[in-house]
Formats: sequence, C-alpha cells, structure tokens
Amino acid sequence: MARSSRTPYVILGVLGMAHPRRLSGYDIKQAIEGIVSHFWSESYGQIYPELRRMAAERLVAAHVTPTGGRRKVTYTITARGRKHLAAWLKKTPEPGPKRDELTLKIFFGSQTDAGTLIGHLKKQRDHVQALMDQNRHWLIEADNARDPCSPYPLMTLRGGLAMGEAFVTWADETIVELAQLRKGKMP
Repeated sequence: MARSSRTPYVILGVLGMAHPRRLSGYDIKQAIEGIVSHFWSESYGQIYPELRRMAAERLVAAHVTPTGGRRKVTYTITARGRKHLAAWLKKTPEPGPKRDELTLKIFFGSQTDAGTLIGHLKKQRDHVQALMDQNRHWLIEADNARDPCSPYPLMTLRGGLAMGEAFVTWADETIVELAQLRKGKMP
C-alpha cells in the first residue's frame, strides 16, 4: 500500500494553529522548523506545490497582496480544510519508514573498526543531547505560554525528551560494548 503524503495535513495543522493569521509559504516553513522540527520536516519543494493544489481544492484560501512590484500570497485554512484535517486526525497513523543510517552502520559494524562506530555514536549522542536541551527550553516556554494549543505541543516535547533519553542511554551502553570489542573482549 502506497504511503500518502502528509504535507497537506502539516500545512493545515500549522494554518489551523495560526488562525486567524495569514501565513505565506515561507511563514509555514518557518513555523514547521520552529514548532514541529523535533519530529517532522517539510521542504519548500513540498510546501509550495501543495499550497497551490490545496487552494484549488478550497482547503486553504489564498490571499494575494501586492508588495512593491511583487505579489505576496498568504493562506488561511478554510472550513473545508478544517474538516479535511479533522478527518485525517481520526485515522489510525500509518507507521513511518524505518531509515536510520546510524543503526544500519552499527548493524554492519563487523565490517569496520569499533573506533569508527564509537565516533559515530558520540557525534549522534551529542546531537540528540543538544536537541533535548532545545526541547527542554521549548517545554519551559510552552508551559509558560498557557495558550489553548499548549497542552498538545507539551505532550510532543515530553515524548521527544523521553525518546532522546532512551537514545542517550542506548548510545552510552553501546559505546561501552564497542570499547570492549576494540580491546578484544567480548561484551
């Protein structure tokens, strides 16, 4: 079964949270990077064609404003778009593709040296630790904001922290095992 694009739902969700503000494609991309990048990403190449298609289907309303020789297009979610988003939210989530290059490299680790894998793990662990620090900061900001949308981002941030902590624990344990292998000892 082919996996359908989630881009329209991400756009509708962002526009729904921003309502009644109008957002450009650029604004939508910035919102995605600012509020859901810890678990989801979209490119401009996905967003702009989808916005045009969604406007044609009347899921979003396009608002054109001339700005110094150029025209700026901003978008709002329509009632039809809200219904479309609500219907999708009720569907059981499809599992995402499993593509983790670090895990793949460790799986094939017998074909390289343990030191290389330790380096990869330390780098990824540090990256995850930095994301966890950012999530903690966002958690404090969201908790202080207390807007009607805040319980839901708080849940995802706490989920991101839990997954990050699990990864750091696994990475540390695996680094110890790899260090033992490096010394010729079986873990």
